[in-house]
Amino acid sequence: MSEVAFHHAISFNLAHRRIVVIRSVQQVLDFRDNRWSEVGEDLYRAARSACLDALDDA
Repeated sequence: MSEVAFHHAISFNLAHRRIVVIRSVQQVLDFRDNRWSEVGEDLYRAARSACLDALDDA
């Protein structure tokens, strides 16, 4: 399941014009485990919602 690709990539704009593009379940898990400490609560909520929607669509 972790290698399941999404139908549409999810993009997040982080600070300093960094963009993260998530294309698979594994990338969601990696981002969740490794990056949330770098982002604010609002982005966390938006990203979590988008990731859950993408997981439902996968």
